[in-house]
Amino acid sequence: KPDLYVLSIGVSRYQDTRNDLKFASIDARAIRDAFARQGQLFNQIRYKLITDFEATKDNILDGLDWIDRQTTQRDLAVIFVSGHGINHERGGYYFLPHDTDLRSLRRTGVKWLEFQDVVTNLPGKVLLLADTCHSGDIVGKTRQALGHDITAAIKSITAQGTGQVIMAASTGSTPSFEHPSWGNGAFTKAVVEGIDGQADYDHDGIVYIRELDLYVTKRVKALTNGEQKPTTIIPELVQDFAVGTSLN
Repeated sequence: KPDLYVLSIGVSRYQDTRNDLKFASIDARAIRDAFARQGQLFNQIRYKLITDFEATKDNILDGLDWIDRQTTQRDLAVIFVSGHGINHERGGYYFLPHDTDLRSLRRTGVKWLEFQDVVTNLPGKVLLLADTCHSGDIVGKTRQALGHDITAAIKSITAQGTGQVIMAASTGSTPSFEHPSWGNGAFTKAVVEGIDGQADYDHDGIVYIRELDLYVTKRVKALTNGEQKPTTIIPELVQDFAVGTSLN
């Protein structure tokens, strides 16, 4: 059995409280917990959870260093990131940590290149789950001026990578929704349900990544009445691999 390493990052609370979200940190815990339940599939499961006030730029970079150091070619590495993400006016996508200062984004934001560098160089199977296009406003006109489209950032990984699976909650101009009745964002709710067995379409007891992709696409569409459109990129050379089980 392979080992599983999970880095789960969620920022609901920002120093500038006008940027706060409701469920990003809850989603990070839900993803961590969902994978922690998959002990039948993995030899050992190690995780690092970074949320809210702990989700500083330095701690996020330390988390990326941790998963980079730990993962071997036999393992599965999962990176989940939820919160605000925006494009800098001079190019480049940034994830916003708790302590971001939008007036000094280059100094206080986490440039997507940091994620890209780790994801494309991890030796084993890699699953990146990105939920950074939330419908919550980013202060004033900054959101409109900078934009929040992660599409180019994802393409930068697939252009350099050799076998990373990327699941994005939304791309382009479509937002990512969260609602109290779900207890999570729509994307996370669908991912957790799928991993826990609802994506086991062939009823063999194992949830494979392509089954999870199909389930998440259908479930998010149903939850949001088609307003949120998740996107998954699975390179052709990547063999189907297990991410969950319905046997728990």
